[in-house]
Amino acid sequence: MGFNARKVKWGVIFIAAGAMLLAHNYGLLSFEIRFSRDWPAILIAIGLLGAWDGLFHRNRARQPKEGGPEARKALRDILERIERGEMKAEEAARKLNE
Repeated sequence: MGFNARKVKWGVIFIAAGAMLLAHNYGLLSFEIRFSRDWPAILIAIGLLGAWDGLFHRNRARQPKEGGPEARKALRDILERIERGEMKAEEAARKLNE
């Protein structure tokens, strides 16, 4: 099981930014930006979700699609092209993953 480094990176950035802003709002860090008290917790939550998705590869766009008539026709066409020698297995795999 691999992980998506880009999602993890943005997750860590959001967690760090949210933690810094929350620490500022509670008086633990001092800098001249004034924000309402609890909204940085939302940044932390978004960062945690991004890191979770990146680490556990929950990419919703790559979930299996419904096997409707169009999908069955596309699969049939790909298999026929492989049988006729017009398409290699690697190309077919790429098309199936699109």
